[in-house]
Amino acid sequence: MRDTAANGCGSCRSCCTAGGLSRQNVTALELGLLESATSPQRAADFDRYARRQGADVCPYLEDAGCSVYAVRPFSCRTFGHHLIDGTTLPDGCVFDGHARRVAVGDYFRQVPGAERLRDLSRDFQMLHAPAGPGAITEDASGDAASWGERDGWDEALRCIAAADLEGAARALPGPAIGVFSSYVRGLLLSELGLHEQALESFNAVLLECPQRPDLRALCGFHRFQLGDSAGAEADWLEAVRQDPERPLPWSFLGYLALGRQEWQWAVTCFGAAERLEPEQPLHGQRRRQAQAQLAG
Repeated sequence: MRDTAANGCGSCRSCCTAGGLSRQNVTALELGLLESATSPQRAADFDRYARRQGADVCPYLEDAGCSVYAVRPFSCRTFGHHLIDGTTLPDGCVFDGHARRVAVGDYFRQVPGAERLRDLSRDFQMLHAPAGPGAITEDASGDAASWGERDGWDEALRCIAAADLEGAARALPGPAIGVFSSYVRGLLLSELGLHEQALESFNAVLLECPQRPDLRALCGFHRFQLGDSAGAEADWLEAVRQDPERPLPWSFLGYLALGRQEWQWAVTCFGAAERLEPEQPLHGQRRRQAQAQLAG
């Protein structure tokens, strides 16, 4: 709890209402911290408030002030100290005339701690949500999406999704320093066919994110390309165990079974892939191929 007597804003609390602050960027990492400090329901209520979806007052605001002051979001901590161009402070705010102006696109470079929050938030997203490149970029960059500012890792990920591998290579800002950056580097190495280096990057991610079946399937692919079919099979079986509703590891296992002439297992694997991804005709073709071999 934050006592108003020690608060330079006094009892204003205008920034704790939708009327005083029209937008607020809060990352999934910060919502997770609030959830652990309070409850999932209260964190969800705050998320709706931060998005300005019907709630006019922060659910953590109580008579004595902020009830989660020690774990309040970064945007609450920096409010009034830094002001993005194009935004305004509430009428009568004690910070009026004292806030440091930050140009749009310079948020992470000018606000102390913002860049570190972005890095931590992106790693947090990697830990908690198997997702495609676009989803990871949008969700994990937090304020970057709102203020139009992205770094080299974001740009590299965008280029990979657009099949612009030269652009991705140019955008990489340096060595991978975290889970998210190792993931991006692994994607690029994978697209370039550098299997040993790609496997090294994805393995580094899996050490921190062992429950990511999508990454497990990718590791299996690169092991197979390097001649380690037993290791590849182990990865794909683990990916299926973690999430049996993903078609890719089933398809990989099916191709492995075809190569070993394990026809019934190939039928099972391609059948599962076909059920999960009916728009991909190769699954059905390979299933019928294995069935023909069984019929002899």
